[in-house]
Amino acid sequence: MEELWAKAYSSSANLGPGFDVLSLAHTAYYDIVSISAKRGNGDIKVEKIEGPFSSNVNENNSAYYAIKYMINDLKLNNYDIKIRIWKGIPVSSGLGGSGATAAAAVFALSNALNLGLKREELIKYAGYGEIASAGVPHYDNVSASLLGKLVVVGNIDDKIHAFNFDINASFIIFRPINYYLENKTQYMRSLLPKIVDFKQHVHDIGKLGILISSLLRGDLKSAGKAMDDIIVTNARAKAVPCFLEIKEALLNEGAYGVAISGAGPSIIVLYDKNAENLINVGLNIYKKCNINAEAKIVNPAPETKILDGNNWSFSEST
Repeated sequence: MEELWAKAYSSSANLGPGFDVLSLAHTAYYDIVSISAKRGNGDIKVEKIEGPFSSNVNENNSAYYAIKYMINDLKLNNYDIKIRIWKGIPVSSGLGGSGATAAAAVFALSNALNLGLKREELIKYAGYGEIASAGVPHYDNVSASLLGKLVVVGNIDDKIHAFNFDINASFIIFRPINYYLENKTQYMRSLLPKIVDFKQHVHDIGKLGILISSLLRGDLKSAGKAMDDIIVTNARAKAVPCFLEIKEALLNEGAYGVAISGAGPSIIVLYDKNAENLINVGLNIYKKCNINAEAKIVNPAPETKILDGNNWSFSEST
């Protein structure tokens, strides 16, 4: 029975105006998933869940959902699958934790069985795993974790299209500690308006185009200004602890852009200099809000990769 380990990084979706279509893989955290496959009756079992953020992950997690859908869709029911998860990404933090777990799982299984799946196929299966947290499949976080870097993803004629790009930019992630909201992703989606003003739609679409173009050109100031959307952020801002206060303070201190990371409560900040000062300002505001938080300087992360099993043991954290 072959066992493979895959490592997938955390991600921040949306970056302001890019709801469900734009995401950034970053080096803040990562998950590792082990997949074992042998001939059998199609049994799928989550054998072990460990790591610093494993306490809120159960057997019905995104890896299980993704693998189950993948096995059924590809008619691979003649294999028994064992899943082990090392959970290094905080759960329910808006950092793509469920997406990374699903990404690592489908990537490991594809390699274990030499399936030779295309990237869009991997995204489809990993996206199905998001049902565990969001209630519906979605593809922004899983695309970033699978492909790495800055990712644009969408659906045309019922086919997934995903593109990743190198960008030269640094970010700060602020994460409230010990913050956990049951069914948080579903709740944050429920806050979104069912009908939007046409002028606001045009405004945010324009910001999305400017954001992507500016990041690719290295114009960080313009990119930061474009992270300021109307529709999604206005609907969610009050549900994200200290977001408005931190955003105002960091922009005043020279940050280029501040946005909710995914569905929150984490915040992502685009900056060019004075990172230490920005971190201190942000953490002090959290303290005034009576919230413990941490901050990490991050860079765009690489794609999901298979780890060398001869040089890595499941209990390791690096």
